[in-house]
Order: sequence, then structure tokens, then C-alpha cells
Amino acid sequence: MLAEAAALLLAERRFGGLYATGGDIAEAATAALDSDGFVIDTEVLPLAVAGRLVGGPHDGLPFATKGGLIGGRDAAVACVEHLLGVIVRDQARPATHRERGRHP
Repeated sequence: MLAEAAALLLAERRFGGLYATGGDIAEAATAALDSDGFVIDTEVLPLAVAGRLVGGPHDGLPFATKGGLIGGRDAAVACVEHLLGVIVRDQARPATHRERGRHP
């Protein structure tokens, strides 16, 4: 249900990134978004990674995920803060990249 809700929201509005907790949720989200998965750019903390969706209508969308039982109370916050930093950097890039819907 969470993955389907994310797909519905992303179909109607543009979001700067997506965070998923748990491997099952991350897998379901990439499938619901018609993505081939995601490429990992960095490890935010052990077993919590961030990168970008690959393929589909949201290709290049910043994406972060961590294992459901990984990290303390601040693990999810660290992932979201990382995504926010990526979004800010992406918005500072030339508009031509954003207009294409891609985040190089």
C-alpha cells in the first residue's frame, strides 16, 4: 500500500526525493514507480544507502533507504537529511537538467 501511495503522489506532484525504510518497502516502491531499481551513490551510515532511481518515469529521482531494523533513532533522520542536501544541490544546477526530469 505504501508503494502504491507513493506512486500515486509522484504521478500528480513533483517531489525532490523519496525515502523508504526496509528492503521490502524499497523494492515495492521501485516496482510501483516502474523503475528498474536504484543506483547507490553513497552509504549514509552502515546499511543505509542513497542514490537515484534508474529507469521509468522517475529516472534520476534521489532515493534513500535503510534496513528496517538498522540504526538508532537518528538513522532515518540522517537519510532524510542526506536527501535534502541532494535536493538542494540538484536545484542549484542549471534548469535544463530539471526540465528534462533528470538529475545527473
